Amino acid sequence: MTVAAEAVEVGSSGNVGVGAVHVLTACPVAVTVVTNEKAFTGGLSEETDEELRQRILDSFRRLPNGANAAWYEMTACRHEGVAAAKAVGKARGTGTVDVYVSAPDGIPSKALLSELQIVFQKSREIAVNVQVKAPTAETVNVAMTVKAAEGTDFSKVKAAVETELAEQFNGKLLGQGVKLAELNSRIYALPGVENCHITAPVVDLAANDKVLPVLGTVTVTEEA
Repeated sequence: MTVAAEAVEVGSSGNVGVGAVHVLTACPVAVTVVTNEKAFTGGLSEETDEELRQRILDSFRRLPNGANAAWYEMTACRHEGVAAAKAVGKARGTGTVDVYVSAPDGIPSKALLSELQIVFQKSREIAVNVQVKAPTAETVNVAMTVKAAEGTDFSKVKAAVETELAEQFNGKLLGQGVKLAELNSRIYALPGVENCHITAPVVDLAANDKVLPVLGTVTVTEEA
């Protein structure tokens, strides 16, 4: 039997990995075991001071003037349900703009795209054809070996690694690349991790405004 579930506390900490949920606080009749076959997604932590600072600096570097990519992206991001946006000018020739958007948990719904299409239809520049589109999902399957610190339960470390990866792959990754060095650094910084090595993918994923990296399978094996 499958039922809907959500984290009790808000934030990215609720994006637990596959199989992390296994404790019942209130047991319905005839239910003895519970687990999550898929990772939880969609939880976003509050913006940090550094993220706010970077966002403010970016806003000064790319001043929106009603006619450039920054204006389209800022307008889209102000709409409820949008995590990130990328505007591509002359996408279909002169006088055209394609705006790619993502939702907090990844690919946006058709309803969200339709809402934004109406917004831009009313506020676009004169003689400019604007289309709001969903990005292409680029699945990233991750495999890695992890050595747990002495006295640390590997199963707990594995769950922490899966949760960290699930948190990193969200709608904010739209248009960004995936750097293996950064992923490896984040995993290595987790409590209980003595060492780690990413075996897949073998190369970085290049940034592309039309692409949203999404997490595929996650394989974490214990390093001898």
